[in-house]
Amino acid sequence: MALGWVCEAVGAGSHIVAVRPLASSWLANHAVTVADRHDRRHRLVLRRWARPGWDLDDPDYTAQREATILELLGPTAVPAPEVVAADPDGTACDVPALLLTRLPGRPPAPVLADRRGFLTQLAEVLATIHAVNGQAQELVPAYPTMYGSTGSPCRPGCRQRRPGSEPLRWPPAQPPRPAAASSTVTTTTAIPCGRGDG
Repeated sequence: MALGWVCEAVGAGSHIVAVRPLASSWLANHAVTVADRHDRRHRLVLRRWARPGWDLDDPDYTAQREATILELLGPTAVPAPEVVAADPDGTACDVPALLLTRLPGRPPAPVLADRRGFLTQLAEVLATIHAVNGQAQELVPAYPTMYGSTGSPCRPGCRQRRPGSEPLRWPPAQPPRPAAASSTVTTTTAIPCGRGDG
């Protein structure tokens, strides 16, 4: 179903060339390469809110919120992906989903060789991101404060951190576990993009 939606977003006559999972502990992310009817290749990311319990762990982090923020970043210098298509309520994909352009690069290593350079780049990009704050406040509800400085809930009804969990730290104390073995599906023939093709 989701791959059919991807093909529809690229256009009539398109077909899936390759699909591979991307490492993620929060969303189901897949790198998808689609050939359009002129055989031009489109490198995309299919991002699906398919993990059970995401809406309980962080109900404010939705496909609609992400799409709105990415669209606000579009005209800026921030290297953010473009939204190709959005299914925020899961009508087409069974779960909320976004189809995004795939940017070059990799996530940072758990132990950074050039921590100062990384933090400098991060600060520069954050300044640009925060410059769109006026528009964001009109279109995106404020993200709630979850915890006070002591780790206790900061307001009544605030979600509590799970017992024994630690605040997020960068870099992590231990490198992340390697992702499960992944495979790339590459075809020499087209995967049909009709309904019901997963």
